[in-house]
Amino acid sequence: MPATIAASVTASSRRVNNGVIVRQVDQTHIKDLLGSIMVGMILLLSILFYVWQRNEMIRFGYETKQLRKAYEEQLEERRRLLLQRASLESLDRIDRIARSRLDLVPPVEDQVFLLEINPDGSAEMSKSDRAPDSLLRKDQ
Repeated sequence: MPATIAASVTASSRRVNNGVIVRQVDQTHIKDLLGSIMVGMILLLSILFYVWQRNEMIRFGYETKQLRKAYEEQLEERRRLLLQRASLESLDRIDRIARSRLDLVPPVEDQVFLLEINPDGSAEMSKSDRAPDSLLRKDQ
């Protein structure tokens, strides 16, 4: 037994030159690695696409909410302006302002002249002798 121990010691004390050994490339290992990388890239791109799509959907939701709010504000402004226009166009209001601020009175019969507009755009005095009662002063 001591002889085998001595032989192994001498064998292990020799220097081994591995400089000339060429490492072989394992083609199946490279194909497996590239396949794994491709699957990983596809999975990563799928996740990134999902996250981007979700963020866009949330952004469009916020934008839609803001546009709906602006639309409601515009509708309210339109309603307010229509009401204001109706109150400003009120004939009672115009009559009250004409009488109080401008000191106007309804015309008498000889102050009213009715014009008829011809198809060519010219105007002529009306052939009726009498103005409508709605245009005349009521205190007569």
